[in-house]
Formats: sequence, C-alpha cells, structure tokens
Amino acid sequence: MTPQHEGDIKGKGPLFACHEPSTHVPVSLANVWYPPPPGWIKLNCDASFISHGTPSGAGAIATNHLGEVVLAVCSPMLGCSDAEDAEAKAALKGIMLLVGVGHDKIILELDCARAVMALRSPRTDRSLQWATYDKTKSLSKTFADFKVVSVKRESNRVADCLAKLARSAGSCIWFSNFLDVVYDLVTQDKNCDIMK
Repeated sequence: MTPQHEGDIKGKGPLFACHEPSTHVPVSLANVWYPPPPGWIKLNCDASFISHGTPSGAGAIATNHLGEVVLAVCSPMLGCSDAEDAEAKAALKGIMLLVGVGHDKIILELDCARAVMALRSPRTDRSLQWATYDKTKSLSKTFADFKVVSVKRESNRVADCLAKLARSAGSCIWFSNFLDVVYDLVTQDKNCDIMK
C-alpha cells in the first residue's frame, strides 16, 4: 500500500484537521461512534506514527454511557519502531490511566486490526510488540470485565486528534476542562449516535 502523503507510514490520510473542528461530519451508520452500555466505560485509543526519528503520539479518551468524557490524554512516545508498535503503546497508556480509577467494566476500541487480534489472542509470539501487549493483557485482568473491539478510523477520531496533538503539544491528561476540539468532536459523535 502506498502512503497517501509523505511521512504517513500507515497509508492513511488525515481524517480531518484537528486544529479546526469540522463543521460537517458525514454520517454513515457503519462509521459512527456509539456509547458503551450503562455501567461500562469505553476507551478509544490511537497513535500517530511518522518515521524519521520524530516522536510518535498517543491519544486516548474514555467516555461513559451518556457520552460524557471521563478522561482524555495525549502523550508523546519515543522509540516506536513502527505504526503497530505505536498503536500497542497507545493502548497500554490508555489502560494504565484507567487502572485504579474506579471503573471496572472497560471496552477498549482500537482502529489497528493487528493490535486487536494480538490483545484478543491467548497465545504469545515473538513480535517486537509482544511485551507491550503482554503488559496490556495483564492490566486488563484488574477489571471485572474487559473487551477489545476493532473499529473503523471514523469511530476513533477523537483519539486520533489527541495522538496528533501529542506530537506537538507534549503530555496532557484531562479529567475536566477539556480542549474545545475534544468537546466539539465528542458532541458530533453524540449527535451521530442520536441520528442512528
């Protein structure tokens, strides 16, 4: 697969410009974000990876069944070997934030199919990412219930924006007073859910 722009190793172009929230979001029922069931927290994680020695970015957002943001994070990551490594580390960062916060039912949503398969698999392998997957699996056992779900990029756009922000803004963790762009995107996601 050929990258759509220079430096885009995953071969996917930008979903939107995260510095300027989109005023129009196309609604496709297969591509919208859905809130978790009552009693669950949905954690969407994503990574932004560009080779050439630049830091990767991790983004994560946790929401409740009302679509309310529980926490959001953006964090730069050094030493990611490839896009899958960055995705695995982003998922681990998101899970680490939820451990011990008081939520016991977690749905982890990722748009990296390889990461989802690895986290669902009971087997171990010799991939470079396996140590990261193993840590994530160990932490997932601290929750009463934990599910890993594969989603399309369009369902993961807030985490995507946070991951891109991490590469330039550095580390930020929000439990309140979220960035306007986060509120705008979460509101759009909730509106898409209402329209289903």
